[in-house]
Amino acid sequence: MKKRWIILAAAAAISLAVCWSCNSKKNRAVNIYHGVGVVESIDTDLKQIQINHEEIKDYMPAMSMPYRVKHKSLMDGLKAGDKIEFTIHDSGQGPVVTDIKKADSAADGGQKVG
Repeated sequence: MKKRWIILAAAAAISLAVCWSCNSKKNRAVNIYHGVGVVESIDTDLKQIQINHEEIKDYMPAMSMPYRVKHKSLMDGLKAGDKIEFTIHDSGQGPVVTDIKKADSAADGGQKVG
C-alpha cells in the first residue's frame, strides 16, 4: 500500500511539473524591437529574409543576418536593395519579423508591405 502512495505522489509531481513548464512557455514575455536596414535576399519558401541592419537598440549590434518572417505576405513587393524599417518579436525562441515597411517612402506616410 505504501508503494502505491509513493507511485501516485511521484506521478502527481511529474504532472504538476509538466503543467508548470507548459504554462511558463505560454506566459513568456515577448520583447519587441524596431530596426532599420537593407534587404539582401528573400526566401519565400523558408519564410526568411536576410537583412543588413543598423544597431537594434538594446538587442544587437549592426550586422547582416537572416530572420524568420511571421507571414510570407510581409515580403510581398520587397527586393534586394530595398531600405526597410522592421519590427522583431522575440520571446526567447528566436527573433521573428512581424512587420516590414519600405523606409524610402517614410516621408509620404510610409508604404506598409504585407
